[in-house]
Amino acid sequence: MYVMLPRLLSDYNGRSWGKNHCNALQIIGDILIEIRGGPPFNKQVLGNKANRLSRDIVLVKCVGRPLALFTEYILGDYVLQKRYVRAWGNLSVDINLCSYDIDRSLAARRNKGFKSYDFITEIKSYLKIITSL
Repeated sequence: MYVMLPRLLSDYNGRSWGKNHCNALQIIGDILIEIRGGPPFNKQVLGNKANRLSRDIVLVKCVGRPLALFTEYILGDYVLQKRYVRAWGNLSVDINLCSYDIDRSLAARRNKGFKSYDFITEIKSYLKIITSL
């Protein structure tokens, strides 16, 4: 869904979807399988105890979704494919948010003059960034 919808939404001719998109989706699938074979995506779960992420969800949403926006010609470029796979293979997924104390942080910000509206604006901005991934 995260890979197919971005490709198909711009193509209003449903009769030609197979001809226009099957090869590109196959290339994307092959790239995802290749990335899944190497670190850090060679484990079912990414991250640590505090921040566990499903490998397949991360692959589809973060790795596959951007690829869906490229043309088949660009996706078929072997050199670009290898660069993309190598870049994702260099990713470090060891994130540790356990040491972050949100209550203490909020109290410190309130003491500096942050109001509820400031927090709402900040959260909305953060969510825009997250949903774009």
